[in-house]
Amino acid sequence: MHPERGIFPLPMSDSTRKIALSEALQERLSAPTAGQGGYQTFVREIQKRLQGDALAVDGPLIERIEHYAFDFGAGDWQQLLRDLLAEIESSSPRS
Repeated sequence: MHPERGIFPLPMSDSTRKIALSEALQERLSAPTAGQGGYQTFVREIQKRLQGDALAVDGPLIERIEHYAFDFGAGDWQQLLRDLLAEIESSSPRS
């Protein structure tokens, strides 16, 4: 496990919930994605889960987002996914 992943203590259930996204992140996620690489394919999968200003997420998707955000170095795609994780984390209910 990547040490930074500890900042996202999210329940990893298979149940889907909708996460409200900031307008800025909505725009970044909705932008056309060119290319056929792993990141581009994954971002297109995330785009299919966009529902207006919300994103439908579940535990397996969050785990994949973490994998792509932290296991491949730093770059624009990784930052996009880290920002997405931060919004998911901030919308999670506090115990």
